[in-house]
Amino acid sequence: MAGRWARLAAAFFCIGLVASRVSLVLHELVGHGAVAMALGGRVAAYHLFLFGGGWVSYRWGPEHGTAATIAVSMGGIALEVVAAAAALIAARWLGQRAPIARLALVGFATADLLHAGFYLAAGAHHGFGDGRVLRDQLGAARAVLVWPVACAVVVAGFVLARRLAGLAGDWVGAPTRVGRTAALVSAALVAGLLHGGLAVAERVAARDATYSRIMKPERDRQVEGEMERLAREARGQGAPLDERQLAALRAELERRAREFPLAPVLIGALVLACAAGVWRGGSRADGEPQAPSWRALVPLGAAAGAAMALVAVLRLFE
Repeated sequence: MAGRWARLAAAFFCIGLVASRVSLVLHELVGHGAVAMALGGRVAAYHLFLFGGGWVSYRWGPEHGTAATIAVSMGGIALEVVAAAAALIAARWLGQRAPIARLALVGFATADLLHAGFYLAAGAHHGFGDGRVLRDQLGAARAVLVWPVACAVVVAGFVLARRLAGLAGDWVGAPTRVGRTAALVSAALVAGLLHGGLAVAERVAARDATYSRIMKPERDRQVEGEMERLAREARGQGAPLDERQLAALRAELERRAREFPLAPVLIGALVLACAAGVWRGGSRADGEPQAPSWRALVPLGAAAGAAMALVAVLRLFE
């Protein structure tokens, strides 16, 4: 059973690499870059991380407006949703054929839909990444968008996790639902933590100021801006603030700028929803029991390698 679990974890890891790398290229270079050029802008620069995210900067002519700005900022998320829908349609078309391909397609769709929904809801609420434009434009009315999207992504997490569990439940060979659920959840967690660990290590090793600025929440930007202003005023009055005063000032500003912690709450809700979906879906498998060999996973590993190579090649032209 340990060998089956290891093959499932390896499959999840490869699927995650393919999904994240292909989606990164589509999100940044097509959803943002190509849409910006189609609307009269031009790509000035871009950067793609090997394991993490990326960014695209573009320049506009004097005629661009709010609609164009929103279209470009939302282009990447919209394309992820379209790609996920296409993957689900392809998985349905395969039917009972090619079980590994079906698992890969549903895994791709799961990664894309959950990332897109989380990124939209949390970004618009906290004011980071692609959602920052929506926060700026909608103001307090953003709740009308944020909460329905947050609820929808939690429901999607349950439904897609149940589907994945139905496809992979018999990979692990556990005789009980509890055993299958534990094996599926732990395999997914190990694959996700390995991928996430590589992304964090890359970010630490190669710090990118532009990416850090893009992903900084509006609350943090406001606090830092106010800190700089008040410290500058104190220096101008001949009474610069010491470290203790600066720490107290930061604590007070952060208290005033406090908002509902949607991002961690949504992550927790997604984890619970996915676990519940695995529990429901792990009660039986779709079709005949499947326990593929390591050799059967070679095409999946090759696809992951090709996706990594694509990002590496595109990095050469940054």
